[in-house]
Parts: sequence; C-alpha cells; structure tokens
Amino acid sequence: MPLLTPPDPYPAFNLRSTRIPIPIAHPNETLHLRRGDVVQVWGHLLEWDEDCATPPELEGYRNTGDPLCDAALRSLRSSPPGTKSTDLLAQLLAAVPTHRACAAFHASLDSPPPESILPPSRAQIARAQAFFHAHSAPILTSLLHFSLAGGFAAPRITRVLHLTSYLVPPAAPTKASADRTFARLLETTQLVVDCMYTPDALEPGTGQGWKSAVRVRMLHGVMRERVRGNEKYDEGADGVPINQEDLAATLASFSAAPLLCLEKMGFTVSEEDAEAFIALWRLIGFYLGIEPPILAKYFRSRRASQQFLGSTMLHLLTFSPSFSSSTNPSAPTPEPLGVPLTLPILHAISNRPPYNTKLESHHSLSHYLLGPSLARALGIPAPTLRARLRTALSLLLMRLPCAFGAHYPRRDWETERRELMREGVMRTVRWQLGMRRTKFRPGGEAEEDEKIRKDEDGARRLRERWRNNIVEMIGVLAVLGIAAVGMAVGAGRMLYEGR
Repeated sequence: MPLLTPPDPYPAFNLRSTRIPIPIAHPNETLHLRRGDVVQVWGHLLEWDEDCATPPELEGYRNTGDPLCDAALRSLRSSPPGTKSTDLLAQLLAAVPTHRACAAFHASLDSPPPESILPPSRAQIARAQAFFHAHSAPILTSLLHFSLAGGFAAPRITRVLHLTSYLVPPAAPTKASADRTFARLLETTQLVVDCMYTPDALEPGTGQGWKSAVRVRMLHGVMRERVRGNEKYDEGADGVPINQEDLAATLASFSAAPLLCLEKMGFTVSEEDAEAFIALWRLIGFYLGIEPPILAKYFRSRRASQQFLGSTMLHLLTFSPSFSSSTNPSAPTPEPLGVPLTLPILHAISNRPPYNTKLESHHSLSHYLLGPSLARALGIPAPTLRARLRTALSLLLMRLPCAFGAHYPRRDWETERRELMREGVMRTVRWQLGMRRTKFRPGGEAEEDEKIRKDEDGARRLRERWRNNIVEMIGVLAVLGIAAVGMAVGAGRMLYEGR
C-alpha cells in the first residue's frame, strides 16, 4: 500500500486509518493497542497491526547476538591461524581447514540463503540495483540525514558506540576527529555501494558486496566482545551488544527508511522497485547476521519493513516519563535523547568536496526528513527561511534528472545516466577515502586496505560523458520551454484577436 500523507503535517507509515492519533509516551503503551489504532511517536504516525513488533518481541531480540560469528571469533582468538593479516575475512578463510567453529561459520556464509527469507531472483537484484543507481543521490541523502542522524541517537545504540569509540568524537571536536568520523561514514557508504555495484556483488565467496558484508559482520562481532568485557556496560538492561534488534533496526533504516524519505522528497517509487529494493536488502541482512525468522517476518515486503521501522523507532528512541511525543502545544517539550551523535555526524560531513555543503544546509535537510519533533529532541536547530528555500531547491534539482529520464523517449539517456551514477558514486567514495578500499578491520588501520590506482583518463572520460548527459537534458528542456512559451503566446494572440 503506497504511503499516504494525512491532512495534518505528520509523516506516516502506511497510514490507512482515519482514527485520531494516540500519543505514545513509552513503548509499553503499545501493549494495549488494537489493530487499526493510529499511534503518534515523535511526530510520525503509525497504524498498528500484526506487522508491528511489540516491546516483548523486541526485548527478546536484544538477548541474541550472532552465535555463529561469535564462536568463530573466539576460535580465532584462542588459536590464531598462520597468517599475519589483520583482515578478519582472510583470517577466517585461513582457519577454515583447522577450526571447526570457523568452518561452520564459513559454511553458513558460502551456502545459498534459506528459502524462508525469500531470496531475491537475479532479475530482482538487477532491478533493485538499477533503482539505487537511478536514485543514488536522494537515497544516500536519506541514509545520512535520516537513518544515521536519527538511528545513532538511540540511547541503547549510542552507549555501545561510546564504549567502542566508533563514530564518537571527543568532547571538543577537532578537524582530526571530524575527519575520522567522516571516514567511518564513508566506509559505511562503501558497504552500500559494494552491494549495489553489480548483479553478482553478493555472490558468496567472490562478490565484493558479500565480502564487505561478511567483514562488517565480523567487525560487529569484535565490537560485541569488547563491549561485553567493559564493566560500564549493563547487559541486563540493554541486552547483548549489537544484538538482533539493533541489526534489524539498522537494516530497516537502510531499506525501508529511504523509500519513505524518497516519497517525502517528491519521488515516485513503483511497487515493483520498492519490493525489489527490500528483497535485495533482505539478502544483505542475511549475510550481515540477521536471523532468518526476523527477515522472513519483518522484511518480507515493503509494508512489513516499514511497519517494523516504525516499531523500532518507537522502541529504541526511548522516552523520558516527563514528556509525551505529542506535538500538541499543551504537551511537555521532548528532552534531548541522552548524548545523540546527530550533530557530530552532520558536522563531520559539512564543507566536504565536491559540493562543500554548509552545516546549516545539513541541519535543514535532517530537520525536514526527521520531522520537527524528533529534530528538536536531537538538538538540531530549526532552519532559517533561507536554509529551507535552499533545501527545497536542492531537492528539486535531485528530482529533475529522475523525472526527465522517466519521460524522455530516448531511453538510452536514462540508461547512460544510471551507469554514470553507478561509476561516479563508486569513484567518489574511493577518492574521499584516499584512493583505498577499506577491509573493515577493528582498529581501522589502513595499511592493508586495497590501494586504488588513480585513473585520470577514466575520470576525464566520465566527466565528459556526464557533461554530455546533462547538456542533452538542459537542451531538451530549453526547447520544450521555448515551445511552451511560443504556444502560450500564440494562444493568447488568437484569443485576443478573436475578441
């Protein structure tokens, strides 16, 4: 069911009911909801049904980590394989012949995914990747300004991030700390781009996306063990570090959330593209260590994944008993969520090439996508009129090529644009990472990262193709504009002379 915008200013998750929204001040209040009830959380509306995850279910997921991966990592620590590499995947492959736990973990990764998760067909994978390449700019924008900016504000997640020093700048951020945070964000982007690059990207053993997903999964395992050994972490209260709820919520924020954001930004998403996109992320989630029953239940469709996203937003973005999520003027004002990482993330991506976008513009985009209630709780300043106008213009410029490609009769133009975006995004990520491909090692060392040789001729040809593509679009739009003006003038003259 396509997302519908209600008559009030709230974003909605698959809203079909006309019932008055019920403000939710604590996740446990959902235990008394009935099917069809509309709940209001942080200014977002969610129609409660069987696809929503209840607090007891989500708390149960918090008690499970990634047993296969954790057992393999324990085996590697107790008896290191005969390799000096710090690449976790290389260590795993070297240990397969001699380490039973490593062999079991590798076998689960090297085998076809279970049919219960509805693995995507090759045609679905190609369709999802083409959809990503056609909308890569707004999708990556939504990942930064909604998924990461909002998700990394969840107190239970930020506590783990603080204990691992991952994405956490010092109390007084410096350029060096901002650069480190930016590098971590680029590495996350690399995972996404690797999985979206070619139809065989997730082929077990050889696909670059598969390799990146497995490395990230093992990195999570190392971080999980580190946090469990820290006396400051309360596993009884917060569950296993980087648990199944955390992983599934992150998957929803990378799959369902961009689809919601695209529609809010004014893009049209077909049901076929949306279902293919969710199916591809369902496969990525399997290799990232999310348990098949969760994937089968909550990621079987676009609607189910969006309902799960709403449920986890409600559960993870916990509420203080002193306020309600209602935006009613008489309701208490939300307090900041612990020590959110939203502002440091937005600061880290500001004033970066190639666009050198100012911090004010990043604040405005996040404020728009997250909604005023959640943005206010995360400490994001309300945008000025100038910033809102700049955001509206940037979204218009994002939509223009997509809308043009959807209606331009010469289909090769849109095919070329998608190919340019596919190659351009990959090159941009590599360039901003310092011409390297990260291997997602626990210490973040770059010595063993794959070095990328500069290809000046290829970059020049790419710029020329991009320029030709844009010039053709501008030329066609200019001709159409002139023709429209001419027709309007002619029609006006005929009306005037006919009087």
